Amino acid sequence: CSLSWDLATKMNSLLRLPPVASRPMPFAAGRMRPCSLRPSLVGVDAGDAGAPGVSPHCAPAPQNWGTTAGSGVRTRGWRVRARASPSSPSSERAQLQRELAAAVAAEDYQAAARLKASLARVEAADPLLSLQRALQEAVAAERYEDAAVLRRQLEVVAAESTGPEALASLPTTSNTATHGIRVRVRSFFMPNNSSPAQGRYFWGYAVTITNESDRVVQLRNRHWVIVDERGHREEVKGPGVVGAQPVLLPGKTYEYNSGCPLSVPSGSMQGSYTFVVLDETDGRFKDTIEVAIGRFKLAVQEQPGP
Repeated sequence: CSLSWDLATKMNSLLRLPPVASRPMPFAAGRMRPCSLRPSLVGVDAGDAGAPGVSPHCAPAPQNWGTTAGSGVRTRGWRVRARASPSSPSSERAQLQRELAAAVAAEDYQAAARLKASLARVEAADPLLSLQRALQEAVAAERYEDAAVLRRQLEVVAAESTGPEALASLPTTSNTATHGIRVRVRSFFMPNNSSPAQGRYFWGYAVTITNESDRVVQLRNRHWVIVDERGHREEVKGPGVVGAQPVLLPGKTYEYNSGCPLSVPSGSMQGSYTFVVLDETDGRFKDTIEVAIGRFKLAVQEQPGP
């Protein structure tokens, strides 16, 4: 301000205001928050439905300003949301679920109804979340035929999805049977073989192959498709597994362990094995079959080893 102190004092006396030096600042009274909002806090949504949102430099402060801004907790009718970056559907869903639980615990059922409607919109807009919810409802209602169909649809959608939000719903195990050959896989993070600071992450995975058919088969080739959380895709093809091409009699199982490195903290693997089937009439392996390896997640988390 370019006004001199004397001029400001004269203006205050004309307006019958206390001297400048004796007037309390709004911040001292606890009615306004100092203009120190972080850049990520750019939106303050009115608590009442339909009220317009504003983006002030200084916003009315609640009684307890210590509440975390991104928590969505209502105080004095205002809810402050952090907008540091666009949220993923799964993270937005988790945030809304937390807010809904808080609203129900506080018996604020009007807010709970709004949050439930917002949660439904988020889930409806994301096919992965929508299918997950539909599957849960079908299982809860014991509609198992519908659940089986939804499960297959979910696997198709998940197989086409990449990124942390899609990987979040993917298990670290898979269990798939094709042509009577069952393949079970379980991944586990290996911190002692990893260096996150240098962008090196390493997982082991344990594979169990069981011949549930009445035929003798031999594993000849493997094919892996590895996709990291950025969508980078890599394929690995080769003969056998860990240097072996095992023959499986009916009812027999073959197990092995292997590993996979990535430069990011999450990803997924899926693929197939090529088997040949023994022709009992002449004792030769002839027919070729492809056996699927279901998609599973590679995630940095505490998991037991093999």
